[in-house]
Order: sequence, then structure tokens, then C-alpha cells
Amino acid sequence: MLKIAIIEDDKEYRDAFKAFFTQKSETIECVFAVNGIETFLKYYHEELELDIILVDIQLQGINGIKGVNYLRKLDEDMELIMLTSFDDSKLIFQAITSGATGYLLKNLTFEEIESELLNTIKNGAAMSPQIARRIIRHFQPQKKILSLLEEEKLTEKENQIVQLVIDGKTYEEIAPLIGLTINGLKYHVKNIYKKLHVKSKSGLIKKFLGRNN
Repeated sequence: MLKIAIIEDDKEYRDAFKAFFTQKSETIECVFAVNGIETFLKYYHEELELDIILVDIQLQGINGIKGVNYLRKLDEDMELIMLTSFDDSKLIFQAITSGATGYLLKNLTFEEIESELLNTIKNGAAMSPQIARRIIRHFQPQKKILSLLEEEKLTEKENQIVQLVIDGKTYEEIAPLIGLTINGLKYHVKNIYKKLHVKSKSGLIKKFLGRNN
């Protein structure tokens, strides 16, 4: 079972988060939940054996982005993931360049966060789709994305679906745009995953995020 901690100054969210992962999750346990970087540093000890720390950005005292620098010194291999309401591009890149290994938005359900955290341990960075999309657009311009799609030998419709996923569209939004039912779309998505050797929507996005420029 993964052991995680959260640094979050919103008590209601912090308590709900800890309750879900301690009482309802069968794969992840929240063993440490505090309201700030200073408190975390004061009470942290190696015996906690944490796998992941989730950090809010807007904290009293040391903010989350600066706090990542302190947390990184505790364990070079620790997964440090921002969990915040802010999707501002400047903050995203500040967090990543400061040492954060992922960036999740609080509009995700706890179940979705759980899935992202488990995927992090297996496949790398946890990233909300719209956040990954911004980073992809920054490092992989449109022509580059099209070139990568052509390399994978996807059909025209499959290319279109991937583009829409990268743009952050949900399956419910994509299906009518390309004249498919939800079940028809899922059939195409299954083929796309097989061709690209991924298992999820976030895995698909991260495949393009991880490609060299």
C-alpha cells in the first residue's frame, strides 16, 4: 500500500482527503496531513516511509512552490506533487522547475487523484489532463504533434481523436464532434491505446509529453 502525505491549509479539504485515503482507499493510505511546510518539516521523520507528498501552492508561511525545495532535500527520490486550484501557466512551470514531479488540480475527485497517484508510481508524472496539455503545447508545437501522430501510423479518425484528447475534451464531447456513439468512440480509443502502447487517457497525454523535441 502506498503511503502519502498532504500539506494543505484548507482544513475541510485536508480532513476529507485524509478520510478518503485512510478509510476508503484499498491502495493508498494518507499517514500524514498538516497545514503548512513548516509544520511538515517540524514533525517529519524517515520512519513515515512516504512514497508521495502532495502540496498545495497557496499556503501560509512558506508557499508550496518554495516548499518543494525544502522537501526535495528530505529525499531526492520522493514524488512531490502539487495539488492546487491554480492552473496558471506561470505557476505550473515554476512548480516543475522547482522540483515538483507532478501537478494535479483539485477539480479531480479523490478517486481520480487515487488513479493518478497509482499511475505515477508505475509510469511517471501525475498530471491533470489540462495541465499536461499546456505543457505539451509549450514543448510540442502543433506541427510536431502531427508529425508524431504520423509516425505512429494512426488512421485519420484516430489522429483526430488523439488531438481532441490532447485538447482536453471528454469522451462525451468528442463523440458528437466526429459522428460516433460513446461505444464507437471507446472502440477507436481501445485501438489507439494498443497502437501507442498506453493504458489510459493520462498515459496517452504523457506519451506525447515525454517525446523528445
